[in-house]
Amino acid sequence: MDFHYFPVVVENHGVFHTADPWDEGRLREWRLVGYQMHTTTIHPPYPPKKGSAHDVMMGIEAADGRRYRVLPLALQPLFHNGEIPAEKIPALLHRIEGKLRSSDYPPRRAYTGLAITYLVFGAVVYAGAYAASSGSDRMLTKALFWCAHGIVALSSLVLALSLLTKLRRHRIGQKARRILREL
Repeated sequence: MDFHYFPVVVENHGVFHTADPWDEGRLREWRLVGYQMHTTTIHPPYPPKKGSAHDVMMGIEAADGRRYRVLPLALQPLFHNGEIPAEKIPALLHRIEGKLRSSDYPPRRAYTGLAITYLVFGAVVYAGAYAASSGSDRMLTKALFWCAHGIVALSSLVLALSLLTKLRRHRIGQKARRILREL
């Protein structure tokens, strides 16, 4: 099932005025907001609630409602650490967003949790294969061992994807810091 996400404003953190780089630099009023990501496929039967810091993604929204931007995952910690002033967010996003992928934005990809799940499942299959090896059904034992090998290989691939994602986010953060020094 393919989920398409949209942001829902759950927190307002203030207003600021700065140039709109998507509108020829015209001065615009922006709101600094916290978003929760919801799917178009599954709608909650209740209004969104304020969540923990892990549930809320920071972003900006034009006060006239003409445009909004959710900060990429790599910029979320930089903002929370105070490294990105609100007034510089529009210019920074405008400079880097052309090189970003959809995977650079929320919702988070849970590669690490998926890899751990595969490893645990692989261990269970290995244990089953070991237990079956004491019996007479050698074909079942071989099938279970091959299945376990596949699961362990898949978990290694998922862990590698997790590391590559972290490396990409680190690089995006480094580029954002360089751009902020120029702004």
